Amino acid sequence: HAYSSIKPHRDTGLSIEASSQARIHIPLEISPDVQFKVDGVSVPMEANSVWYINADAVHSVQNSGDTPRVNLVVDCNVNEWLFKLIMAS
Repeated sequence: HAYSSIKPHRDTGLSIEASSQARIHIPLEISPDVQFKVDGVSVPMEANSVWYINADAVHSVQNSGDTPRVNLVVDCNVNEWLFKLIMAS
């Protein structure tokens, strides 16, 4: 949504670091007014890219603009192929 936020939080255990699960973000619509942070560090997501997010870490989103933020979010089990792909990126 435009002019909205997701407060800092953790999705406990949802990371390849903590378990065999991963959260993948695919931004479909995003603007420069969106600040996505993981452990206080800005993640520079762009439309039509793919991002692994350590959801076990504290993360938040702030959309200060009038463009909605639309992300496809996929939580999945990690096999050897996906683990290697994530670690190589």
